[in-house]
Amino acid sequence: MSKIDIDTVSKIAHEVFSPLISSKWAIDMLIDDNFKIDKNKSIEYLKNIKKNLERINLVTNKILNLQLLEINELKQRPANTNLLDVIENCKNQLLELDGLNRIEIKQVADEKHEVFADPIYLEFAILNLLHNALVYSDEKVIVEVDCKGDFDEVKIADKGIGIPLSCQNNIFTKFYRASNANKKYHKGLGISLFLIKNIANDWGGGVNFISNESGSIFSLKILCQKK
Repeated sequence: MSKIDIDTVSKIAHEVFSPLISSKWAIDMLIDDNFKIDKNKSIEYLKNIKKNLERINLVTNKILNLQLLEINELKQRPANTNLLDVIENCKNQLLELDGLNRIEIKQVADEKHEVFADPIYLEFAILNLLHNALVYSDEKVIVEVDCKGDFDEVKIADKGIGIPLSCQNNIFTKFYRASNANKKYHKGLGISLFLIKNIANDWGGGVNFISNESGSIFSLKILCQKK
């Protein structure tokens, strides 16, 4: 097994086992009669368990999709989909994970924003772009939705650590992480952007970004709905 494989397996194990251990501890506290836990504390433990399950879900979805892509079995089933509904759903999921209401959605054009994409993979792409923005920034994340001809465009802007210029050409490479990423969030696997690029290209759209030390803006293009 190569060094990158060993490192990746280690990261995956940490991403899965860390929230599992935390959840097991919380469950043990809840069911142990020797501990007198009041209702507020019980709710806090249950919220922690749910948050950990969301973390595990994010990781397992990435690994599953990576495997499907590797064996050429990542098959999308595009359909007319309401883009704003997908974004709102992603926002709600990440509210559970982040615990803070830091995502602001702005609709540039007064459109319904119906797009033609696989709703499952569209959600995967937007959810992971938003998650990246949240973990690498402590401020609000702004989501802008606009119509650009035959495409709808989702721009996700953060005021985080940014991507160093020397790393930008490799940012969509599988298992690659920017040199400054570990300083802010050491748990990443380096596969989200690789998957998002492949998924977006497959539906006939694309993903690109601009970034500096003041933050990043990722733009996701999705085909408008078929009439």
